Amino acid sequence: MRISTLQMHTTMNSSMQQASGKINESLLKMLSGKEILKPSDDPLAALQIMGMSDDLTVLEQYQKNITSAQSSLTAEETVLNDVDSTLNRLRDLTLSAGNDALSQEDMNAIAGEVDHLIGQLSDMANTKSANGEYLFAGMKSDTMPVIKKEFTDPDTGIVTEEWVYEGGDESREIPISDNRTITQGDTADDIFFSADGGSIFADLDELSTALKAGDRTALKDVLDGSIESIDKTLADVGSTLTSVGARINTLDMTTTANEESIAMTTALKGSLEDLDYAEAITQLTLEQTALQASQKSYGKVSQLSLFNYI
Repeated sequence: MRISTLQMHTTMNSSMQQASGKINESLLKMLSGKEILKPSDDPLAALQIMGMSDDLTVLEQYQKNITSAQSSLTAEETVLNDVDSTLNRLRDLTLSAGNDALSQEDMNAIAGEVDHLIGQLSDMANTKSANGEYLFAGMKSDTMPVIKKEFTDPDTGIVTEEWVYEGGDESREIPISDNRTITQGDTADDIFFSADGGSIFADLDELSTALKAGDRTALKDVLDGSIESIDKTLADVGSTLTSVGARINTLDMTTTANEESIAMTTALKGSLEDLDYAEAITQLTLEQTALQASQKSYGKVSQLSLFNYI
């Protein structure tokens, strides 16, 4: 009889502990708002949730990349429009300098404005983004891309100055979706410099020098070369602006696609892990009722003894 009574008490205690455990688990789910608290609750669903969490992390990084690229390309677009305006002003000045009726004083005035606009162009080529990186330096975004550098001839000792590009050879490519990357910027080398090492800056310096020298015969050839250089750079700026606009449109469309993927993945993830509170409250009520019934039964059984049967 003692063995049977002990077994009965043990069984009922175990039953009540299990019921209490279920109640505690239900309360934890309600506090967390999650249906699955640990992988063992539903291994397959837990694995799917983990995969979706990873997908969302990647998508959110894509969105951050897009935001960064949009900022850089919008800034680049603004700068290139200013470059275009400056080059057109330089073109007008160059054409006006071909007027034989101009005095040397007029030529000097034009040269002064040309010098000022060269400075503006170099400042534009060295524009920094909002995060302090050079827009037109390619992969070497921490390096000023366009500078006027001194060179000393080792044989003669003569010092000369040349415009050089010191940025990266390639533009930065960043991923914006699983199957697409985008060029975040363009290099000053592609826009302002030519394949033979020349540049719009050097050509404009030559124009300024010729204007100040006053040799009308020599000036004519310089003017022709300057117009050609300006027109080439204008064409490069125009094609780059077209490319930038297309990339901004691509970013906008990809943003929308990523947002839709994020919304869909979040909904699917939520359907697996988010708690149905109405169902959870019903379940908790049932578990509490079951525990109370077990407690009442245990209380009645605990009062029984052999003398109840004599």
